Amino acid sequence: MSVPYLTKDDVIAILRDENIIDVEPQINGGQKAVIPIITENNKYLAKFIELPSTTFCTFGDDSENIEDVSLGRLKREIEILYKSNCENVVKVFSNKLNYIKYNNHNLYYYTEEYVDGTDVNKLLEDKYSFSIDEIFNFAYCINNAISCLWANKIIHRDIKPQNVIYDKNHNRFVLIDPGVAFDLEDISYTQTGQLVGTPIYMSPEQLHSKKRELDFRSDHFLLGICLYFMVTRTHPFFINAKSIPEVHYNIINTKHRPVLDCNPDFPSGLSRIIDRLLSKEPFKRYRTPDLLNEDLKKAQGEYYGSIHTT
Repeated sequence: MSVPYLTKDDVIAILRDENIIDVEPQINGGQKAVIPIITENNKYLAKFIELPSTTFCTFGDDSENIEDVSLGRLKREIEILYKSNCENVVKVFSNKLNYIKYNNHNLYYYTEEYVDGTDVNKLLEDKYSFSIDEIFNFAYCINNAISCLWANKIIHRDIKPQNVIYDKNHNRFVLIDPGVAFDLEDISYTQTGQLVGTPIYMSPEQLHSKKRELDFRSDHFLLGICLYFMVTRTHPFFINAKSIPEVHYNIINTKHRPVLDCNPDFPSGLSRIIDRLLSKEPFKRYRTPDLLNEDLKKAQGEYYGSIHTT
C-alpha cells in the first residue's frame, strides 16, 4: 500500500459525479492521501490509497474476497465508521470502498466527514490550556464514542490525543482513525502475539491478554491516559522510564501519581474518575460507559456547587 499523489485535475476526474467546486491541497494522512473536497452544499474528505496490480479485490456480491491485508483493514475501518452513527466518531458517507483504474494506478478511495478543528496533540504541543469545562466535555465525548463503538462490539485500541479532533465550532471532540480497531465478531488481521496500537497508549490487557478478551474498558484506560496528560502535561507512566519496554512495565505494574498530587486545585471528583480509569485491573474501572457518565455528572455537580459556595 502506498500514498498516491493526485493533482486537482486528477481528483475532479475521479470524482466527476460529485459537482466539485474546489479541491484543497493534499494533506498528509499516514498511509492515505487525504484531500479536502468542496461542493455546493458540503465539504468533506476524499481518502485514497494505491495498491500494486497483483492485489486481488472484487466488489459487488463477492465483496468479501479481499486477499490483501491492507485492503481488508481499510474495508473494516469504513464499515466500523459507517455503522457507528455517532456525533463523536467521524462519519463516512458509504460503507463501500470504491475502486478505479486511473492512469495505470490501482486506486481505492472513500469519502469521510470533514471535521473543522485541530487534533488534541497539536493543541497540547502549542501549550493550549484546556479549561475544566473542556476537560469534562472531552471525557463525555470520548466516552460516548467508546459506547457507540462498543454497541457494535468494537474496541478502538488507539485512543490518543493525535486521534481526537477538537471541533470548537460545535463544541465537541471527535474520535478518528479506527485503523487498528478490533471487531469481536469479525476476522482478525493481526498475528497472534503482535502488539497493536500506539506503544505509549496501551492498556495493561493490551500488553498481556488475548485480543478477544478485551472490551470497552481497555479503551477507558486509554481515555484515562489522555485525560491525565491534558490535566498534568505528563504521561502517567513515564515514571523514570527511559524506553518503551519500561513504559510498558509501568503500565502493567507501577501505579501512576494521583492527579491531585500533581494539581491540588483540580476538581477532586474528576480526579477520582481519572484515577479509576487508570486502574490496572479492568474490573476496577467502570462496568458500563453509562456508569462513567453518571460519575461525570456527579463530579460536575460537586465542582460547580463548590464554585457557587465560595
